[in-house]
Amino acid sequence: MRYSEKIISFIEEHYHEDVNLDQLAEEIHLSISYISRIFHQETGGRLVDYLTARRIKQACRLLGTTDLPVEQIGIIVGFPNASYFNHLFKKVLGTTPLKYRKNN
Repeated sequence: MRYSEKIISFIEEHYHEDVNLDQLAEEIHLSISYISRIFHQETGGRLVDYLTARRIKQACRLLGTTDLPVEQIGIIVGFPNASYFNHLFKKVLGTTPLKYRKNN
């Protein structure tokens, strides 16, 4: 199994938590700097972008299938606060979570 697969597996299990490189390094038994470098080499992407995309994907699912408030969805998927969730959601998808919910 490639290191990137182990990293992705960890993220899939913990994306909704406050994931940090220290936890990841301990879990995979690699240094913090090596984790970022090997992930980029093996996937072509940045670790933080993958984590953000995973959280946004789950947020989209929840926005489309639940009536939970947007703020609560942001927290459920691992964003520290509603404004940061709204900011990243709009940056990634070009629309706000509320508009996404209305259109989907």
